[in-house]
Amino acid sequence: MKFARALRRASATRCCAEELPALPDEVEKRESAERTLDVDGEPVTLDELGPIVVSKDGKLGHLSNWHEMTESEQAAALKFVAARNAKRRAALLKNRGGAVSANLLPTVLAAAIVCAAPSLAGAAEWAPTFGLAPSGALRACPSLAPGESGCVSSNPKEPPSQLLAPLRHGSLDREGAYRRLRSQLLASDGVALIDEDGGAYLRARYADGDDAEYRVTDDAVSFRVVAQKPTKAKPFCAQVGCVNGNEAQRRRVLQLRDDLGWSSLDAEYEAEKRWVPIFLH
Repeated sequence: MKFARALRRASATRCCAEELPALPDEVEKRESAERTLDVDGEPVTLDELGPIVVSKDGKLGHLSNWHEMTESEQAAALKFVAARNAKRRAALLKNRGGAVSANLLPTVLAAAIVCAAPSLAGAAEWAPTFGLAPSGALRACPSLAPGESGCVSSNPKEPPSQLLAPLRHGSLDREGAYRRLRSQLLASDGVALIDEDGGAYLRARYADGDDAEYRVTDDAVSFRVVAQKPTKAKPFCAQVGCVNGNEAQRRRVLQLRDDLGWSSLDAEYEAEKRWVPIFLH
């Protein structure tokens, strides 16, 4: 009986071994998705799971709810993580008196990379994609690091500092609005049309390098204005109703609106998204 069971096991093992596919000689290495952002002078490393967080004992982890946060919440979290990582790294080195045991060396070195690597602001390449998305709508603004300016859009999903309401073209139909917008862009100093589809989409480039995209529909004109490269945002604004960040792109859209004699599609909605200095009210 025992011999019969052993024979069956041997047969099953041989059968399964014959059916298993051969393993490849080499396994392709997955490219690292890590990138580093400069947050208030403290570099923070991010990967697919979000910013890398240093714990009190030097272990590394992630924020469990990173992908559930809004863009503005993520920006605030990055500032917090950068500051706390720096403090914890300093404490780790101080507690060990500068001498790190061999088994803790990888952790402290990783903490040093997260908190004290050379500044790599803009390490993530600024390479916006232009043209309509597959859905037919304009694309959203490219990601900006906290404290940077460089894009405004009429996409309602944009954060407050990057949002402007679409433009209302009054009694004009889509074709008339398209021709009116195109004529105004061609008549503007320092503006060149570099792409158009003849009925809905226009892309213009300004002398300073900004690219502006417009999509005309029966009801309104949506837009996205993207800088040639991001710039540092001012730390605050001191005018009633002002919005921090992306001022140059914002002024460009509002000037075009006024030159055309058009209006914002939903001024109340736009006003709700503003950051207004409370001490002025």
